[in-house]
Amino acid sequence: MALKKVEIEKLAGEFLEVRAQAGTIEQPTLRYPGFSLAEAYSVADFLRENRVANGYEIVGKKIGFTNQAIWPALGIGHPIWATLYQKTVHYSQAELSLAGMAAPRIEPEIVFKLKRNLIGHNLEAEEILAAMEWYALGFEIVDCNFPDWKCTPNDAITDFGLHAALMVGETRPVRPDFGLALAEFSVKLYQDDKLAAEGAGHNVLGSPALAINWLLATLRDAGINGLQAGEVITTGTLTDALPIAAGQSWRFEVSGLDLPSLTLNML
Repeated sequence: MALKKVEIEKLAGEFLEVRAQAGTIEQPTLRYPGFSLAEAYSVADFLRENRVANGYEIVGKKIGFTNQAIWPALGIGHPIWATLYQKTVHYSQAELSLAGMAAPRIEPEIVFKLKRNLIGHNLEAEEILAAMEWYALGFEIVDCNFPDWKCTPNDAITDFGLHAALMVGETRPVRPDFGLALAEFSVKLYQDDKLAAEGAGHNVLGSPALAINWLLATLRDAGINGLQAGEVITTGTLTDALPIAAGQSWRFEVSGLDLPSLTLNML
């Protein structure tokens, strides 16, 4: 059944409350048979409007669930997108408090910033990279307010796209000829100097650059005219998303890209 506007707003209010309390909530897809992708993004729209009204400045977008290698384990079949805010994006910060998070996990990602507007369909990697000002390693800290991290993409969209924080490392200028390197680079993720996971650029819808095509197409379908100059875009996890806890140190290293390692200590 299609949810009415008042029901969408009520559901969004529940997510605002449960996120503030670091609690858990039943998945909308279990509560409302047929809960749709459009309804999920309607909840997300309300959440975004609420945050903006409360002083959150929008600075970009995240793409989630781009790592097709982990789709079978999660029982999902498509990516999602969500909003990034100035209050949730941090630069050159070596520590992060996990206080107030329900079940945080860490995702090593490639982050871009646009220097000009980008509109298009099935663009080549070189065309996408030509619109970027810089790229960097990043840790997205994702948080889930569903029991045992069990959710569909539609559920995840309603839970702030699972976004809690984005930690951005040292930036480097983007060159259009980086396209092949962004498909072929390899990733190692360490916890307390022990290898915890490995990945590769091609895990992310072919490459972090090509993942932008999915975002452009999805925004176009929603009536949003592409990406804007100045936006920060994080492109999805290159490895499994791993649980994190205070007292841990995590390090992200890549081979095949001229990007320095990124270390983050959890408080």
